[in-house]
Amino acid sequence: MKLPCGIYNQNYDQDNALFRTGLQKFLLAAAIVFGMVDADFSDGCKLTIRRAQSRIFCSNWKEVLEKENIRTECRAIAENA
Repeated sequence: MKLPCGIYNQNYDQDNALFRTGLQKFLLAAAIVFGMVDADFSDGCKLTIRRAQSRIFCSNWKEVLEKENIRTECRAIAENA
């Protein structure tokens, strides 16, 4: 199966399944951002983007990816759904 940007989905073993899924989601998100597909982000995704935007564009942006921050964002999405 051919993915956007000419990347091919090869026969990855189970250890690479998470990478493959993450790559597919990243490429889909990039396609949405750049208007390559007629789609929109979910309400939960939009909420997370709004909440994290000020933290992403700073020197300590990697804190957004820490487990506790991810848990906090998941809770916020569930409570605002």
